[in-house]
Amino acid sequence: MINPSDIIFVLSNGSYPPTNSDPNESLGFTPSNVPVGVSLENLFENITTDDASAGRIDYRCFYVFNDSSTDDLPSTSIYLDEQLDSPIQLSIGINTVDEVQTLTVSGTPTGGSIVLNYDGSNTSSITYTNVSAFATAIQNALNALAGLSGVTCTGTNFTSYQQYTITFSGDDGNRYQPTLVVTNNLTGSGIITTMAKTINGSPINSIAPLITNSLAAPAGINFVQTSISNKKLLGLLKATEGFPVWIKRVIPPQTNASNQSGAVFKITGIPN
Repeated sequence: MINPSDIIFVLSNGSYPPTNSDPNESLGFTPSNVPVGVSLENLFENITTDDASAGRIDYRCFYVFNDSSTDDLPSTSIYLDEQLDSPIQLSIGINTVDEVQTLTVSGTPTGGSIVLNYDGSNTSSITYTNVSAFATAIQNALNALAGLSGVTCTGTNFTSYQQYTITFSGDDGNRYQPTLVVTNNLTGSGIITTMAKTINGSPINSIAPLITNSLAAPAGINFVQTSISNKKLLGLLKATEGFPVWIKRVIPPQTNASNQSGAVFKITGIPN
């Protein structure tokens, strides 16, 4: 069972890998080995009078890790709680995307088989009979591997090639996956097999984009308002896995000085 101490928070490295310790430089890229502090201003610095008057939008990125070597955290959700009484608004930036990879078989297969390697583990031999049956066999072979259960596969027959779309969903979704490696033992005319990523999964196991300064919005990141009643669901966070989280701070113009700005970042799951 996961304990609270198994969930750790570290700064991102920004332009200073691998040991950035400055929250003001926590601007994405790889995870630092320095934990986020527990004191005030542990991610954002104090707001200056000029910022309060003119308004400001800035960003920070940190990483969350399941530091357990054995236990997973199912139904992982994150949200910002206890946003204090202030016009300053904080939102979470995180993209939940299922990974998609594509196996292309060029030529005209008539039989034979392939073997797929996932993160160092080989599937059983996957025999070809026809497009539909082959897609089902790929799906079943991958889900038979330890650690996979939510893989789906569909096949499409084109004039000179076949394409098999492999989607990592369910407990395998919302994470960056290693690219499958195919060993080709298919028979037929002009057979060539290629494996490619169509969509990179995120956020679990992904690396955050790097921004050049705290006022630059990270490319491709969607920001959402969260609360205890509106959590962002990520799914299964396996042992040793982690993910980046962006925080966007919006300071409206003519904001009055206040000690009441901030929020508490929370992560929940089952059973805790």
